[in-house]
Amino acid sequence: MYSVEISRTTPTAYVFLVNQSASMNERMQAGMTKAQFVADVINRTFRDLIIRCTREDGVRDYFDIAVIGYGGDGVHNALGGVLSHESVNLISMVADNTLRVEER
Repeated sequence: MYSVEISRTTPTAYVFLVNQSASMNERMQAGMTKAQFVADVINRTFRDLIIRCTREDGVRDYFDIAVIGYGGDGVHNALGGVLSHESVNLISMVADNTLRVEER
């Protein structure tokens, strides 16, 4: 069995594969599209990971994050803004480069 402690010197990666085909525009019973549901789940996961990495001195880089979108346009980095420039981003970069915040 392989095990290693997750730390800033030995971070772990979270890779999210996201279907971005036309089928993701279908509405679910709750009224939201499949794409909206997946976006909510990923964004909540990001929030939880950022909280787990937050200390008094800021967000520590225990995790690397990649979001890979696939569909009719092929395969690409599904993150936007500054995060779209790298395939894999530090969790502190994700925390520092929020595109928008929604109030619900």
